[in-house]
Amino acid sequence: MNNKYNVIKTPAEKVTVVISRHQLWKNFIASWTDMAWNDPCIGTECVKEVADVLITGEPLSNKFLALRRLFKDGWTFMLMCEAMSELDTPTNLLEIVVTDGENKPVTVPHEDIQF
Repeated sequence: MNNKYNVIKTPAEKVTVVISRHQLWKNFIASWTDMAWNDPCIGTECVKEVADVLITGEPLSNKFLALRRLFKDGWTFMLMCEAMSELDTPTNLLEIVVTDGENKPVTVPHEDIQF
């Protein structure tokens, strides 16, 4: 028996948000525009970074690691907008499935979703 710690296991609900690549881009631009309007010091570097992932002609499955990096780096709140109310629950497991037209969807796992 281990007297150094206790383990309590509680089942967690898994929340999966399915969103299109196009909608991620629209959400990001809307958020960035609001931020830039309120703070003219907000640069365009972040727009280029996100555009390089979301609006190139390549399937997202080819840019899977770059997409995961956007969420890992904390861009989630700008990419998800209204869906943040579904994601911002600390007791749930989360995943985001990004659809890409006729191409295979890409899943961003729980561990990559940072706020």
